[in-house]
Amino acid sequence: VAGDGPFRHNADLAYAHLQYIAESAGFSGDAIFAVPGNFSRRQLAILQGIAKRTPIRPVALFDSAVAMLIARWVPAHETPGAQQIKPAPVCPVIYADLQLHQVLLSLVEPAGKDGLRLVETVQVPGVGSQDFLELMMQLATEQFVSQSRFNPQHNAESEQHLYNLLSDSLKQPHRNLKLEIRTVDQVHTAELSEQSILQALGAAYRKIDQHIEALVTSAVKDPQQVGLSLSTALAALPSLDRSLSRPYRRRNPEDMPRNCLGLEDHIFSDPEALTMVEAIL
Repeated sequence: VAGDGPFRHNADLAYAHLQYIAESAGFSGDAIFAVPGNFSRRQLAILQGIAKRTPIRPVALFDSAVAMLIARWVPAHETPGAQQIKPAPVCPVIYADLQLHQVLLSLVEPAGKDGLRLVETVQVPGVGSQDFLELMMQLATEQFVSQSRFNPQHNAESEQHLYNLLSDSLKQPHRNLKLEIRTVDQVHTAELSEQSILQALGAAYRKIDQHIEALVTSAVKDPQQVGLSLSTALAALPSLDRSLSRPYRRRNPEDMPRNCLGLEDHIFSDPEALTMVEAIL
């Protein structure tokens, strides 16, 4: 948390994160940054300033929704002949991404020849990964008390173990969830049914769905022609599909870096005066 230990503010956290990435990957040099469309100019300027103090040198800023949807880079070993790029979507698409404290909706539409551009972004607060984790912690604690007469939050170790279990569970889609916590002399279990999970998370799911449909209605002439794509993190939320009004496609996280590298000739700009690339025409 910013303010604790060596981290005075969020900029220190960002700097430490970039340094860790560079050191872990043994990387230094030019990099393309895929950035959420809700970043302000001030936030982008701060990000650039921080990055310049690390081994990672930003040479392009690419809107993350456009980067995810513009195409799918196909490596040569997967395709006969030269590398190629599959075309972008031919209809408007909303890309929904899960952030720490909110969901970000990005509406993109076809532009030019096989191109794509960002039209609008909408932030849905209070439905981020941390919010879902807290809701699941509350539900799991209630079920442990009810089913095993055990409160995992009365002990720091068992509470942390439950937190870790639920953090992992939210990374993989599931309908029902069985949890197990071992103490010194006993094994405690609790089963979270799909019905109980939907009751706990349903209001948050409906909020996301309502914002998606509101964005479609306000920005698109033909709502039936709008596609929906979810980030891997958002699509992994348990039984989320039961609460969405329209079908969706789950995106592969590897598509974004492939697309960025495949389109590098289109998105490089002056490293000293970077601007966000929100369209590929």
